[in-house]
Amino acid sequence: MKVTTRTLLAGAVSATAIGAAGLIAPVAVADPGFTLPGPGVCNYPGTSGGGGIGPLSMQFCNYPPLLAGMHYHCQWFGGAKWNSGSCNWRWADGQVAPSPPPEQIFW
Repeated sequence: MKVTTRTLLAGAVSATAIGAAGLIAPVAVADPGFTLPGPGVCNYPGTSGGGGIGPLSMQFCNYPPLLAGMHYHCQWFGGAKWNSGSCNWRWADGQVAPSPPPEQIFW
């Protein structure tokens, strides 16, 4: 395939249009009606810890258990040029728990 200025321009316009559509289009999320912290954040009343070897690290944050027994847990891993993490509700044994109703979250 012969690459010309016209081909490059058409590709740039297409990429810009796709990018603009992504910025304008609403993101589909389930809004629980309250804000939960994300990976890398451990605000009060959360407790955190972690460790690492060389440039690699692992951090976690746990929030107090609710009356039903589940707690909010975040964990994230990082290296020199990357980070990855997730948050979810967990039972005391570490198994994934269902999201509680917002009125049960006291913190």
